[in-house]
Amino acid sequence: MTTSTTVEVRPEGAVVPTTLCAEFQAAVARFGDEAAIRVVHADVPDVSWAEYGARVERTARALDALGVASGDVVALLLSTRPDFHWFDTAAVHLGATTFSIYNTAPPAFIDHVLANSGARVLITERVYSEQARRIADRLEHIVVVDAEPGEWGYLRVEGLDESRLDFEARWRSVTPEDVATIIYTSGTTGEPKGVEITHSNLWHAVNSYMDQTGIPRDAEQISFLPMAHMAARFMDHYSQILRGFRLNLVSSPSAILEALTTVRPGMFFSTPRVWEKLQAQVLAYIDTTEDEVKRASLRRALERALDRVRGSEIETDPKDQELLLELRASAGLDRLAGAIVGGAPFQQRLMEFFHALEVPLGESYGLSENTGVCATNPASAIKLGTVGKPIQGQEVRLAEDGEILIRGPFVMRGYRGLAEATAEALDSDGWLHTGDVGAFDEDGYLSVVDRKKDLIINSAGKNMAPALIQGELLKAGRLIGAAVAVGDGRPYNVALLVIDRDALAEFCGERGIPSATVGELVEHQAVVAEIASGVEAANQNLSRVEQIKKFKVLIDEWVPGGEELTATMKLRRTGVTKRYASEIDALYNN
Repeated sequence: MTTSTTVEVRPEGAVVPTTLCAEFQAAVARFGDEAAIRVVHADVPDVSWAEYGARVERTARALDALGVASGDVVALLLSTRPDFHWFDTAAVHLGATTFSIYNTAPPAFIDHVLANSGARVLITERVYSEQARRIADRLEHIVVVDAEPGEWGYLRVEGLDESRLDFEARWRSVTPEDVATIIYTSGTTGEPKGVEITHSNLWHAVNSYMDQTGIPRDAEQISFLPMAHMAARFMDHYSQILRGFRLNLVSSPSAILEALTTVRPGMFFSTPRVWEKLQAQVLAYIDTTEDEVKRASLRRALERALDRVRGSEIETDPKDQELLLELRASAGLDRLAGAIVGGAPFQQRLMEFFHALEVPLGESYGLSENTGVCATNPASAIKLGTVGKPIQGQEVRLAEDGEILIRGPFVMRGYRGLAEATAEALDSDGWLHTGDVGAFDEDGYLSVVDRKKDLIINSAGKNMAPALIQGELLKAGRLIGAAVAVGDGRPYNVALLVIDRDALAEFCGERGIPSATVGELVEHQAVVAEIASGVEAANQNLSRVEQIKKFKVLIDEWVPGGEELTATMKLRRTGVTKRYASEIDALYNN
């Protein structure tokens, strides 16, 4: 069955998109001395909108003096720091296109994106000077933002000849259809592709997304994810320009939990891993409450709230509301008007936990090729287990094989320098073929079932979604940190299970199992039984053909950017099956 939905977009009553430049200048004029950028836990003054605007103009003049022209490409290799925002925005005001490089990117990746983008200038900082020097011969200029006068990479910003550049005329010459940024997809196979996103794409997507979520314009946010990721650029950098809130920068992901309790943001987006840590923080707050009566009350309030989320008809106790507020405040979540999780699969029990706390946490779905957004759960109408309703202003439908197709103003201009790949992704009617398999429910909420190219087709011709099988394994298996279902061309399904080391330590502590290596612990009778029990529980929720017949427990650690996971925590199925080919064969041959 083909399902389609179309909604007219009317962000703030506007009828035509403008550019990031025009929106930024309007924000500077509107907010003036209000704080635009704050560095959390650093003894530095806030940057006001007026100062942000002044720095953008001064930086634009400096980049112009280097010869950065309209249509040029500027690369950025920076950590989470204020300089990123005015260097990126300044380049865009000159009509240039920007893109960011992952700080952990290997040399081959950097070489590829520089060659594909045609970047002439790199903006970086001292800590990455080794990487910058290695690629210096590929670029015309390298700017080191924290260099001192006379040092390599120093860029003079102050005191330049203002008559050289008509700044206002330059930014006004930028059009909505100009490419604002390139996002390099991490990709599960092959080299990354450069997704070209225009000013118009961003204007439509940001305004429509924020309006549909119901997040107030003044809901300040925390920025800690790398700007090479579409979600970070969208939620932090571009959304701030278009919506005018204060952005709080956190230099290290390890400091995010502390930053949340300091900032208490109105909007927070993150991958599942941070939400898992937040859950642990709330539970630790309960466990460390010294007053035994208060501790019991907090636990009871949370348990009753969880029961309500799961469907039990339990009346709300006013005292519970006060206790749940206290728990939210313990993690800095008490002011949230909107909360989004995305970028990787999210376990249902975690979603239930935060809904019990009355945190308006919802899943979103998008991909770089559609400016990062396709569907989202409005804060006022979240439906667990779905990624929400398609965002207004676009068409979303399912092809005959269930693939999600998208058409509208969010869709990329194309892949940079890759005409054939662009033609494969965008058909002649303008539909973006996402490669994701989806389903709509009776209320128009979308669920993403799996990646189309990752469908398991067994030797009997049965099609199965590995993500569904893996999701059940993660849901049922307490000690399972990651799971990969395998069965393509095979008579039955098997699984590779990566042990969750934190959960293993907790389990062994509860059972009084003596300390030992991870390899020794996974062979302990109680651990073996627990894992087997989890697999059996998962099988109860799967059809016979989907069930796991055999499995292999792995003690390896899978890290982002490695052979098994992309930099954005997505599974590299090809990499996994290649690395563990012998283990997979053994499951079928023994």
